[in-house]
Amino acid sequence: MKQALFILFLFSLLYLKAIEISGDQSGTWSSADNPYEMIGNITVPAGELLQIEAGVEVVAMGNFRITVLGNLVANGTAADTIRFHGNEGINWGGLRFENEAGQSELYYCRVSHTDDINDYGIHSVNSPILVDHCHIDDHQKGVSFSGLSSANPSYMEIRHTKIANVLKSGITIVDNSNVLIDSCEVTQCGLGPQYYGAIQLSLQSNSHNCSPEITNNHIHHNGKQGITMANLFDYSTMAPVITGNLIEHNLTGIYLYSAQGYIHNNQIMNNFIAGDANSGAGVMLYGASAEGVFTGNEVSGNFTGFYLTAGATANIGNVENASDLDDGMNYIHDNIDEYGNVYSIYNDSSAEVMAQNNLWDSADPDEIAETIIDAYDNMTSGEVIFEPLYWYTTPPAPENLELAINIQHEIYLSWEFEEILGFEYFNIYSSHEFGPYEIIGTSVEPEFTYEDMPGDGGGQYYFYVTAVNVHEIESDSSNVIEYYYVEADDFIAFPNLTLDNYPNPFNPSTTISFTLTDEGNSSKKKNDRKQIDNTEIFIFNSKGQKVRNLVKGNFSPGHYSVEWDGKNEQGETVCSGFYFIILQAGSNQISRKILLLK
Repeated sequence: MKQALFILFLFSLLYLKAIEISGDQSGTWSSADNPYEMIGNITVPAGELLQIEAGVEVVAMGNFRITVLGNLVANGTAADTIRFHGNEGINWGGLRFENEAGQSELYYCRVSHTDDINDYGIHSVNSPILVDHCHIDDHQKGVSFSGLSSANPSYMEIRHTKIANVLKSGITIVDNSNVLIDSCEVTQCGLGPQYYGAIQLSLQSNSHNCSPEITNNHIHHNGKQGITMANLFDYSTMAPVITGNLIEHNLTGIYLYSAQGYIHNNQIMNNFIAGDANSGAGVMLYGASAEGVFTGNEVSGNFTGFYLTAGATANIGNVENASDLDDGMNYIHDNIDEYGNVYSIYNDSSAEVMAQNNLWDSADPDEIAETIIDAYDNMTSGEVIFEPLYWYTTPPAPENLELAINIQHEIYLSWEFEEILGFEYFNIYSSHEFGPYEIIGTSVEPEFTYEDMPGDGGGQYYFYVTAVNVHEIESDSSNVIEYYYVEADDFIAFPNLTLDNYPNPFNPSTTISFTLTDEGNSSKKKNDRKQIDNTEIFIFNSKGQKVRNLVKGNFSPGHYSVEWDGKNEQGETVCSGFYFIILQAGSNQISRKILLLK
């Protein structure tokens, strides 16, 4: 009984500890005073600042809202987030920002449970705001960035944030081009019966525009469209820049309703809902004003790649005009509906569609045409012009091939490559002692490591790399790089050769001494070993590149020395690092590792 009373007493203390808040608020909220219980609407007055520290928990006890007329700065951390939510799942009014001058900031905050039809988790009304590393979940509507009241709306940005479990749109942008959505995850939005995109753009005034940037997001498993551009009244400009996104497993990937836009380097994949005949377009364009420019996208695994209707058109690649910003290079493949029909482009619109310079399921124009519905299938549809094809162009050659020795004493090759759509892999070629070049490996990354040296034994090796696309068209070679490989046995001193240097480490020069004897020399006949032919001393760097040839000639047996001044063949001083002295005398060879320190 005493124990039960003690526990009840502790709960009473916790209850008494809660801070009840309502009305005007400013200053600082600290986790030491947790929880903050909203018992009424809260306002941050104009000209005032409310700072919320990491770990604070704000609990709404009813359908109350926080309205920011001044500034709100909530600085959580990855380990100690700030929580805004309703008590035991109760719905509340969310955060509304109305200060058009000063920026508010939310870092590492979680905002949950605003399910009222008029409320958002976060609603900025022409108020500059930065939302970063937050989690917005369980809402009727998630986030709204509205510029409806201004001809020049404030800048609003949301980054590295997850928006999930929303009945309507995860993020809504209204009449605002000064918005950036970057590196967010938007999932399980559009769960209600109405068609709201996970990211929804809306233009509600003919004097405004709505062309935000939507970059590097993962938009997936939403009940309706991934991105919807809804210019329902065909007002002014709606032409967002949409780049670098992964848009997958939505009812439709991207929907342009009387909208334009530059859609570049996105992956638009597997957008359909099984059994739903209204789903399945990777990209859908509707209305005579709809015309997007599509370059560098991969559109695959949808019921149909592109679907156009009601007078819409699209620039999916045009190499006939002067611009190089619309040259296609999309990879449109494996778009197959539930009945096994392949639809790369389904043009149900009367407008012509340019779709040149792209990769398709096939390199055969007749086979590509079988995957396109246009004027050749329906006399009321416009033609889809898809030739020339992209892959007849040779891929660019890899550049700046370099060689290094890693800590496991393996050869490591690396190079640069301009990323292209339809790239499959690199071929790595090698030649040993001026023999024929052979493929010694492949890689999908711009690097390659040898666990075992190719060829037979040490000596001079040459390398280059090529790029191969999806239809096995191979690029020109990269630059050729050479490497003098010394096998482990070559580091053993031969009885007729010695090699040393002093000092080691050295700066700026070192004296290399070597001894030649005729014992075991096979370069001359047995009774004629008075000199040793083909004696050379080379300096190689740690990348296997020859730096200097110090000695070359025929020598009699004896002791010799030569100075290396730390310069290459061009007389230029080399940089600090490890180098190798290679002594080649007849058929024998030894080496020594030296260190130049500056």
